[in-house]
Amino acid sequence: MRMFASVLACWLSACLARRVQNKKLDNEDYFTLDQSHHSQALVQLGQSAGSGKSAVEKLKKDFLAVLRKQPNWKNFYTYLQVEDDRGHHTLYGMEYNKWLSKLFRRIAATFDIKDFSMDFAEDHMIESDWKNGNLKREVHQGGQSLLAQWSMKLNTKKQWFFSPASDPLVIEGAVQFWVNSNGQVNFVQVKECFVNGLQVVVWPDMSSAQNFKTNMQKMREWIENLKVVVSKKMMLFKHDSSSTIYELGALPDTESVEHLMGSLKKSFANIFRKEPDWNIFAENFTAVQQGGKELKGLELSQNLTQLFRALPKEMGVRDFEVTFIEASEMYSAYRKGTLKGKSQRPINLSEDREGSVLLADWSFKLGGLLIEGQSLFQVNLIDDEIKTDRMEIQKILINGVALAGWPELDLTDDLTNSVTKIKEWAATMTPQNEDVDGADALE
Repeated sequence: MRMFASVLACWLSACLARRVQNKKLDNEDYFTLDQSHHSQALVQLGQSAGSGKSAVEKLKKDFLAVLRKQPNWKNFYTYLQVEDDRGHHTLYGMEYNKWLSKLFRRIAATFDIKDFSMDFAEDHMIESDWKNGNLKREVHQGGQSLLAQWSMKLNTKKQWFFSPASDPLVIEGAVQFWVNSNGQVNFVQVKECFVNGLQVVVWPDMSSAQNFKTNMQKMREWIENLKVVVSKKMMLFKHDSSSTIYELGALPDTESVEHLMGSLKKSFANIFRKEPDWNIFAENFTAVQQGGKELKGLELSQNLTQLFRALPKEMGVRDFEVTFIEASEMYSAYRKGTLKGKSQRPINLSEDREGSVLLADWSFKLGGLLIEGQSLFQVNLIDDEIKTDRMEIQKILINGVALAGWPELDLTDDLTNSVTKIKEWAATMTPQNEDVDGADALE
């Protein structure tokens, strides 16, 4: 029955094949995974051993406080690698990365840093199993990567009481973290860094072999040199400094998305037992049969579900099982260490149609028939509200054989006539002497 395995494999392959663009912090392709470094399976986003928090959540907490305190190094792999935006492995091993963390805190204490902000993005997938309208299992899984896009204002502190203040530099960039199967960060890649909208091409020459005073002096010289470079616009690559991973309010809020997806799953899992929640469906909702025949308009779909609810009593529909797969890009925005907003964007599960975000792999027994299928639900923003506007049946098997066609039904006709046609159709396809004992009936 479980046809979702191939879809899950496709989702993994797609995630692991995509890359973060190195030339632009783009709103469309900001968060992807890179197979060239790691190709392990999905990391569980549930409870980490003994912590009660996921690896990604612990990483967020560490990175938000990177200018104030050292991270919890138990969350990092012993042989952690940090790579710069040019592809060089600049730091390898825990010793050098602890030095880098300490350097960040000294820079924050020595220089004037303001308005430290952070936007996070992560992939998230939910797989759930339902039987006869009841949730039996739900697993939350995340990708191997977390993208952090950050910005701050940085300046040298005034040396004398009457010395004039200068405009701070607006520094922004992105860092991507990879997590191994043990929930530890094992690879970090620093993406492009921009100063006042211009790309940084030279970093200060600081090292662990130099003392604190020397490193801070080089940092101070680097800041002052950058001010000259920025004022004369000597750097080549421009960047829209106003762009962020996402704009708060530009996407559906997390609660709206979660409500719709939860209600949609519950409605479909109970389609033989209860009336769906029609509030989450668009007025022009379209159901598409295998082969492309369309059922347009919410009223016809309502008539169809009324027929479905009659089948358990009339024909003994039983053992209705559904496995749902959904995936989202999760966003969280922090300003000065405080969470300001969350949002999410469902990830397409189909390359052919935008908004196809929920896959249902289902089966049930009808008389002596085992009917299996796969449906794909489409969700879109309609008049500023997120709605389900399309459902496509991808495939249907009857006792393991592809379905040639359904009986012709007139959904505006009397319900009894439609039930009779389905009974006649099922009788022509039901194997003789079929043993159906032990099945769970739908009430």
